[in-house]
Amino acid sequence: MKKYGIIYLSLFTILFGQSNIQKVKDDLLSLEPKNPKSIIQLNQEPIVQNSSSIFWVEPRIRNGYNSPISLISERLNNNDWCGTMPWWEERNSNQRSCDFHGITDDPTVRDTYIPNDNTETIILRLFIHSFADDNGNNPTTTLADAEVQLLSLNDVFSSYNIQFNAWFQIHSSSQFQSLTSAQWSSGEIKETYAMDPALYHNVYVADSDSDWGILGVSTFPWDSEALTVYGGTFIDKDWFGGPRTFNGTDNTPNHTATHELGHALGLWHTHHGVHEVVECSSCYEGADGYTYADGDSANVVGDLCSDTKATPLNYTCVDPDSADCQGNDFANTNVENFMGYADDDCYNTNNNGFSNQQSGRMHGWVTDKYEGIIVNSEEMTLLSAGFEGGLPIDWSIIDNDGDANQWGAYNSSSSFDFTHYGEVGIGIFTNYASNDDYVITPLI
Repeated sequence: MKKYGIIYLSLFTILFGQSNIQKVKDDLLSLEPKNPKSIIQLNQEPIVQNSSSIFWVEPRIRNGYNSPISLISERLNNNDWCGTMPWWEERNSNQRSCDFHGITDDPTVRDTYIPNDNTETIILRLFIHSFADDNGNNPTTTLADAEVQLLSLNDVFSSYNIQFNAWFQIHSSSQFQSLTSAQWSSGEIKETYAMDPALYHNVYVADSDSDWGILGVSTFPWDSEALTVYGGTFIDKDWFGGPRTFNGTDNTPNHTATHELGHALGLWHTHHGVHEVVECSSCYEGADGYTYADGDSANVVGDLCSDTKATPLNYTCVDPDSADCQGNDFANTNVENFMGYADDDCYNTNNNGFSNQQSGRMHGWVTDKYEGIIVNSEEMTLLSAGFEGGLPIDWSIIDNDGDANQWGAYNSSSSFDFTHYGEVGIGIFTNYASNDDYVITPLI
């Protein structure tokens, strides 16, 4: 049973689709056959799945929540803690931001998308993937982490008429708990686990291998892979989750995901026009007083936004002590902008995390490329499961009567045809009136 569009819970029994909800204990949902006298023989081994159920992510902070520990040195000691630009350049040589990749790059078009009081909020679908040991232990991130990260994202993006809905799943696949640059480039993790990219923006949370050393990487919307399974966003597990103490400041939101999703929605780094192009080239963005060739302006060079001041790469929360290639000092730079390399405790100072023109670019690129991931109606599903890959790893099987006849996921067979329900369903050996076996979903 393949799922598209609205996520939903599908639970099939081989007893002609009938079941009773019984024995609800500790908020666990138990199901047992409605007709225990049915005699159905399945001469098959059950299918085993290596992924959990799919959970709706409620933006919230649970009582007693503890955030992952962020290693500040990872950001300070890595010139390119964001891998988005290297990832783009690896597959697109001789590119510069001043080459238009879509109509939104035209500043006159961009500005028509800047939100105003009449702009409706757009809601975009995310699908968050976590990776556990092969036995299901030690996931790279948890549902609680995803909830509080979504809360932080929506708190920020609400000021720009953008919100996110998200779903979450844990995959028991130790090979993807830690990723190298080569593994990300190969696309195997995305080929294996990506949800339909026409409906979701996939977010993968794993450990960045020490040789790779990045905190995140994303796919620009104009990238040819953006709407394929090879698109999406990667976030290092230590930089995904909720607020934590950062540089001695308590309850600092985690904004690596904010930065990377900014890329996914069409934003360049604020330092792109200085650090990521040839000095004084036709794409170079100078400081105030810079004289552009051919009358160009900051609207058509660098990050294509004139309301984000030019800046070299800067990790601090103050202006860099340097000048552009014509000797103009970099002053009044947007150190608090999410698309720079400042620390989390600097981002969004005075609610200036994104500029107006950046907001216009995000809305323009969503309209141009991401119509399919926009939520057009209220979508909220607490739990979803399909059985093509077997019974999800977080569903419990209880052989209460100890007769070894128990619930499992099976393909259609000569003894029972699942084609009415899908190619795979869940069933139970039920040959006795005394059958007292259960399949139990995770906590809802």
